[in-house]
Amino acid sequence: MDDASVGVEQTASASVTLGDCTIAELVDEACAPLWIWRTPTGETTIGTGEAAKIVAEGTTRFGAIQAGLESLTKRFSAGTGQPRAFMASSFFEHPPQATTPWASYPAAIATVPSVQLHVAATGETTLTVVDIDGETDLTARVATERDRFEAAPQSADTLPAVVDHQHYPAPARWQATVDNLRDALANPPNEKVVLAGEKRLQLTDTPTRGAVVNALIDRHPDCWIFMHAPTAETMFVGATPERLVSVRDGRLSTVALAGTIARGETTAADEALRQQLIEREHTRHEQASVVGDIVSRLGGLTNSINVGQRRIRTLTDVQHIETPIEATLRDGVGLLDVTDRLHPTPAVGGRPRASALALIREHETIERGWYAAPIGMLDATGEGTLAVAIRSARIDGDHASLFAGNGIVTSSDPTEEWEELLLKFQAISEIFDG
Repeated sequence: MDDASVGVEQTASASVTLGDCTIAELVDEACAPLWIWRTPTGETTIGTGEAAKIVAEGTTRFGAIQAGLESLTKRFSAGTGQPRAFMASSFFEHPPQATTPWASYPAAIATVPSVQLHVAATGETTLTVVDIDGETDLTARVATERDRFEAAPQSADTLPAVVDHQHYPAPARWQATVDNLRDALANPPNEKVVLAGEKRLQLTDTPTRGAVVNALIDRHPDCWIFMHAPTAETMFVGATPERLVSVRDGRLSTVALAGTIARGETTAADEALRQQLIEREHTRHEQASVVGDIVSRLGGLTNSINVGQRRIRTLTDVQHIETPIEATLRDGVGLLDVTDRLHPTPAVGGRPRASALALIREHETIERGWYAAPIGMLDATGEGTLAVAIRSARIDGDHASLFAGNGIVTSSDPTEEWEELLLKFQAISEIFDG
């Protein structure tokens, strides 16, 4: 066990390796508030409790989060590393109204959990206890937490079934809105707007967090998997293929993602669908628009930008077109500086940004909350990874609200757009449908 001295006004941490524990067992044993972040390489971090929390709102929310993390660094004991935080935000800059189901999800939040569990791709699990105020006997606390998690009971491996579902807005109204948006997009400078919908499920029971995470890992191992559970029976979860941005050693990595089509039942059918996706006129236009917008937004933050070759991203149920983008950042530029520039990307908002967001506010009938917003992990040095919280759901007891959206351009066909939206809902709804 590695221990660190604790001083007044300083943070310290202690770590220990756990015995055999499954991710589901760790998740179900952890208390709310709970965070989970799993990368496509199979590394999983679970956080429970709050050693520190920073909440912000408004147009300066990302800067406020960064300033709060830098303040924590000054209290972190030498030799214990930098505090790692889970971070998430809402799509829009203001918090949801207190009367909505999103009331427990702030406009922006970064949390340094008091207990963190890191599960390597090999399965080895390290438990770390973090203390902010120097009031914890770290040796005793880490031993207590180790014993608790190692004694965790076996987690349930099944999810409740769906007994009813409804779409908001209803299919006919959603398609009518696509028609209205096409008319609005015919007037410059509007090019694209992303229209979101919600699918509400009535379940037979409240799902366990461990079973939800297990199902997402099984179905979407090549995605970023995330969860925030502010209370024992509420959670925001998802498995997203879209990384907003990673920053490491002064280098930025992101992708332009646009265009969706189903998977085929055979290799030949898969290839035929890929060609169909590539040859769609509005998809090619949408992809080029997203790439151009991202490059433009990065202006002033980078020394150089490299746009890679367009490629197909093949997932469990769908296929996307994506273009990798890398850049060298200027000195002093970190993850949240880039996040402030990139969110919302054209893939989840539209282009140009201001007019697209105005159209969303005018025409969209659901509350987005944390859907399609940044979520991930970072440290005070400005490094880490944030993904875009698409293919996501908010679960409240035995109800689940699934969220998805489509990029609408002047050539969009309302029926085809609805069918694509249903494909995107499927990424989460299938874990309940078996």
